[in-house]
Amino acid sequence: MNYPFANGRIAAIDNHILDRTKLAKLAKTPKKDFQATLVELGYTDSSSGTLEDVINREINNTKALLDEISPQKEFTDLFFLENDAINIKALYKMKIYGLDNDTFKSSGIFSRKFLEDVILHGYMEGLSKELKKFFESINAKIIDTTNPRLISAIIDNCLFGYLLGMLRKKPNPILKTYFQAKIDMTNVLTLIRGKKLNWNQDQISEMFINGGIINISQLTKASLKTDFSNSFGEVYNGKVNSGLKKYKETSRIDQLEMYFDELLLELMKVHEYDAYSIGPIIYYFLKKQAEAKNIRLIYANDGLELNNLLQY
Repeated sequence: MNYPFANGRIAAIDNHILDRTKLAKLAKTPKKDFQATLVELGYTDSSSGTLEDVINREINNTKALLDEISPQKEFTDLFFLENDAINIKALYKMKIYGLDNDTFKSSGIFSRKFLEDVILHGYMEGLSKELKKFFESINAKIIDTTNPRLISAIIDNCLFGYLLGMLRKKPNPILKTYFQAKIDMTNVLTLIRGKKLNWNQDQISEMFINGGIINISQLTKASLKTDFSNSFGEVYNGKVNSGLKKYKETSRIDQLEMYFDELLLELMKVHEYDAYSIGPIIYYFLKKQAEAKNIRLIYANDGLELNNLLQY
């Protein structure tokens, strides 16, 4: 299979994603009819289970499709690997604190049995050199660490280190742009949350993820400022600063998160019609993620205006 064929498949189903007209209809739907309306609108073919069940089935169907058509599954696996981070963190915390964990996010690339074998039982036979190094790096760094916040930060750093390491081994500029932007936006949100929680500079800095375009020293300097809305210059054409200035006016971190989601979509949209690259696949994946967020927002907020939804 090649990229023109795969991207042709994406183009053929892209118009099934819920547009503004369909989202407007969904926003007017009573809760009791919500899932049936999703079937009617073509989002899903089954309304059974909870709304989260419906959304998770659709995300898993998207993953299955991309697994089927991707000419380079090792690349599409990389952006689904982010979903495994939740499971990896949960299992490490289960191991450290001796807690039961009945939840498992199924839209990653690793099965529960695989992660339990590696994390809980230390079984690494048959792992690739890179994956073995990834898990061994986590194990080495969390020794004597009992702070759940730091455990999460260590795993995030190791995960993105693994992702960027794979892209150094087998370069893909579009994916590199995507992951670096994810790191940068995650770090800026971490900075804001740390400030709101009155963390000191060290507590904030130890949560940052390495590998973004915005370097750690810039982020650390920003953490010392009361107003850091001009701290990041022309990074992403000045749009990080623009988002921070809006946040300064509203103090709404949920709105800044949506702003960054839309910025990621914008960064990948320029590759929407690159028929010979992974660009259309990534953009479709991000639109499906945004579609799911919009569905959750509509269900949770009666009378939500359409301009408060993610644009794609």
